[in-house]
Amino acid sequence: MKNKSIPKNVTMVVGLLIAVVFITSFARAAETCFDVGENYAKQNNVSVVAAKEALKDGRAVCEVVVLREASNGNRPKREVVYLPL
Repeated sequence: MKNKSIPKNVTMVVGLLIAVVFITSFARAAETCFDVGENYAKQNNVSVVAAKEALKDGRAVCEVVVLREASNGNRPKREVVYLPL
């Protein structure tokens, strides 16, 4: 029985496809988390700074960084909230 190996260019194409799928799913999760953060911001009168998917207690959640206006002209407070996907 001959040893048939996978050609190098096929391996590279498969690796590239896997990378594209991974990057696309990561971008989709970030976009979804930003949408979740925007909904939270509208309900709580805060501004979204950043949002990303994260693991908390073994569960996938959205980690959303928001700014809450402070009273008396002080600097806004930075808060991190974890919201379900």
